[in-house]
Amino acid sequence: MRIVVNLMMSHTNSPDPFRHLDCGTSRKFSVLSEDYLFFSGTDYLGISQNDDFKSLYIQGIEKWGFNNGTSRNNNVQLNIYPEAEKLIAANYHAPAALVTSSGYLAAQLVVQSFFSEKNILFSPLTHPAIWLNSKPSVEITSFESWKRDTIHHINTSPEEKFIIVSNAVDPQQPALLHFEDFSTIDPSKQVTLIIDDSHGIGFTRNEGKGVYQTLPQQKNITNIVVASMAKGLGIRAGLVLSDEATIDQLRKSGMFIGASPAAPASMYAYVEAQHIYRHAYQTLQINNQYFREKLTQPFSCVEELPIYVSANEQLFGQLKQQKILISSFAYPSASDPLLNRIIINAAHQKEDIDQLLKALAIQ
Repeated sequence: MRIVVNLMMSHTNSPDPFRHLDCGTSRKFSVLSEDYLFFSGTDYLGISQNDDFKSLYIQGIEKWGFNNGTSRNNNVQLNIYPEAEKLIAANYHAPAALVTSSGYLAAQLVVQSFFSEKNILFSPLTHPAIWLNSKPSVEITSFESWKRDTIHHINTSPEEKFIIVSNAVDPQQPALLHFEDFSTIDPSKQVTLIIDDSHGIGFTRNEGKGVYQTLPQQKNITNIVVASMAKGLGIRAGLVLSDEATIDQLRKSGMFIGASPAAPASMYAYVEAQHIYRHAYQTLQINNQYFREKLTQPFSCVEELPIYVSANEQLFGQLKQQKILISSFAYPSASDPLLNRIIINAAHQKEDIDQLLKALAIQ
């Protein structure tokens, strides 16, 4: 798919045309009559560029409308929401699920409901969506070191209740983070484990099933996974995975009752697009493996993630000269260093990846 982009620059003094596109990005688009390949963003499964998915979304609009302007606890309800939640729970191996209008709302719904406890232990580089008010003060160390220290702290503490908060994926290193070791926490301790799987759900761990299935399954640990569905899953919504009692508690919270729900058409598209997700997952594996096998330049990467981080601060400009755009911005906050990343997704074609590899080879 090729998108031609016009520029809206009459009302801005910005010299950078790429900050004023009036059209969505795709694997390839045109700026000032120049074609650029796009290896950025978080559309890992290429769903926003998938014509079959778009058709399902349009069907959803025709059946359910553009928006559902009622509370999810209204006395009149649309059946598509519980249908989608039941499927989401089954897909990601959780007892129950709850859908919200965004990943940020899903995270804050959990944060506001559970952060009344004092003993909150944040992992390094936790995403801002699961902060309470401001960036937590956490010593920047390796995840494995932090995990060992956290388990030791809980097991030796006189306190009985703890909340552990972490990402499931570190998109900066990058790395998949693992939580099985928390099963060694003293069974007398009550732990709530809150994990943000926004950068993993739909395409990592056991054919895209995500992190929930890997968490310790024991009575003293309550597992809660939050995620944006706008990344790998390609729709503007958020989700919470947990046990039925926890989901019921969140469903009754004032924040959930007062918030508008996700667009019903997006839930319809998700339910009907399971074959599309499966095919996109397989395509992503092929694309990522092809790029990894051909790559000869040094990047920080791990096998299961289509994320490649470079220490070369000039890489964005070098690739831009060759009509290739990658991510290069301060992350996760504006005060952090530039994060230069190449993202491979399911919409990329072999010739796109070959062009990227050729451009990298001459740097």
